[in-house]
Amino acid sequence: MKIKNSNDNLKLGNLIPLVYGSALVLIVLRCLQLAKYIDSETGFLTGGGFVSFAFYAVMAVACIGFVAVSFLSAQGRNVELVALKDKNAAIGCTVFAVSLIYDFLDSFIEGIVIYNDMPIESYGNIGEFAKALMATGALPYALQALFALLSAVYVIVLAKSFFAGSKAAHNKKFIAVAPVAWASFKLITRFIKQISYIKVSDLFLELIMISFMILFFVALSQVVSGVYSDDSGWRITALGFSSALLSFVISVPRLVFTLFADEFVNKEYPFSLDDAMFGIFALFIALAAVKSVKKAGLSEE
Repeated sequence: MKIKNSNDNLKLGNLIPLVYGSALVLIVLRCLQLAKYIDSETGFLTGGGFVSFAFYAVMAVACIGFVAVSFLSAQGRNVELVALKDKNAAIGCTVFAVSLIYDFLDSFIEGIVIYNDMPIESYGNIGEFAKALMATGALPYALQALFALLSAVYVIVLAKSFFAGSKAAHNKKFIAVAPVAWASFKLITRFIKQISYIKVSDLFLELIMISFMILFFVALSQVVSGVYSDDSGWRITALGFSSALLSFVISVPRLVFTLFADEFVNKEYPFSLDDAMFGIFALFIALAAVKSVKKAGLSEE
C-alpha cells in the first residue's frame, strides 16, 4: 500500500501556523538559553536542563511534523515551482543572492588570511601542502567562496523566474547544484576546529541547520530543473520549513543580542547574514510551494 502523498485530509497549508508558532516559542527559549544558561566565552551549556529539553523537544516535534505532513499529504505530489509567478519568493531569492555575494567576499578573505598564516614547513611537498590547505580551512573557505558566487548567479536567475513566471531557472540544470556545493563546504568549515560538537550548542545547531540546508537545496534543484522531480515535490515544504525554522532560531537571537547585549554572543559564532537570509529564502520558497498546490487544486476544479 502506498503511503507517500496518499492522505487527502492533510493540507500543506496547515504547516504555515506551525512554522510561525514554533519559531516564536523556540526563539524565546533560545534567547533564555543564551542569556542565562550558556557560557558566552566557551559556548558550553552551564545549566537550564529543562529549558534545553523543551527547546530541543519543540524543535524535533516541529521538524518531524513538517516532514510527516508533507510526506503523507496528497497535495505533496502537486508541488510545482517551474514557471510559477510569486513575488514573495522572488524577493526571498533576491535578498539571499545579496547575502551570498557578501559570503563570497567574506569567505574569500578568510581563506586568504588563513593561507597567509600557514607555517612555512607546509610548503615542503605537494602532499603536505594539500593536507595543510584542507586542515587549516584555507581550501574549504576558498571553495565556499567560489560556490557562493555561483550560487548567487543561480539564485538571481531563480528570482527572475519567480518575478516573471518564466522557465529561466528550469534550463540551468548544472549551476542548480552550486548551492548544494556551497552548503557542503560551509559544513566542512565547521569541522576545522577541534571542539565538542555536541556540548557547544551554537555549533551543534549550525550543523543541524546546514544539514537540512543541503537536503533542501538538493530537492529544490530537482524540482526546479525537472530532474527526478516527480518524487521530490513534498520535500520542498518538509525541508524548506524545517531549515527556515532552524535558521530563524539561530539567527534572530544572535541578531537581537548583537544589537542590544553583545556580551551574551559567543564571538566564535556571531550573527551570519547568509544564514539569516537563507531562512527568508527557504520560507518563501516553501510558501510558494503551498501556493502552487492551491493553484493546482483550483485548476482541477
